[in-house]
Amino acid sequence: MSDRVAPTQCPACGSERLLRVAYGLPTRELREAEERGEVLLAGCVVEDDSPVFACGSCWRYLARPTFNEFYSSGDLSPLPPPPSKPFHGRE
Repeated sequence: MSDRVAPTQCPACGSERLLRVAYGLPTRELREAEERGEVLLAGCVVEDDSPVFACGSCWRYLARPTFNEFYSSGDLSPLPPPPSKPFHGRE
């Protein structure tokens, strides 16, 4: 798998239901996306080897690509659209 390409299925269970892992303080849009099963919120601490995708069926994190590999590749196509307004610490 190229670092520039998002995975298409879970290597553990074969499911194609993959979720992007979102880090940081979630916006209202991200919390709503998690409730719809579109992303997985993972907290604020991000390491170079933090996972970018998780399986929505067996709930395992995918080992590749890592956070550093994925975001340094320049391929941001799997990301959801940015929030409609900037988040300034209060809503």
